[in-house]
Amino acid sequence: MLVDDETELPFAGIGVIRLMRGIEEHGSIHHAAKVCGWSYVKAWQTMNRVETYLGQPILRRVAGGPRGGGAFLTPFGKRFLSAFEMYQQHMDKAAATGLKRFETQLNKIPP
Repeated sequence: MLVDDETELPFAGIGVIRLMRGIEEHGSIHHAAKVCGWSYVKAWQTMNRVETYLGQPILRRVAGGPRGGGAFLTPFGKRFLSAFEMYQQHMDKAAATGLKRFETQLNKIPP
């Protein structure tokens, strides 16, 4: 989870990443929100909050019309998604290593 230094509130976590993956896969905030079990409004507001924090767009939104609308990751959005997923993998490995160390130390403590 990434936290805003000023507000100390999270601005991106696994839910945002799942939503972004869904947008990338389906080309739609609405469809991605549905798949994630979110409301469209929550998904839209979340993406706006992340973009505000990062200071640049992560989505390109296309208004509906005869050909329909959609949403697509910007090049920056794709880099952010990739970097966050690598960060998450690194944190998962670090957590697993920490757990193993904890279990080893725990086993050294007499009952």
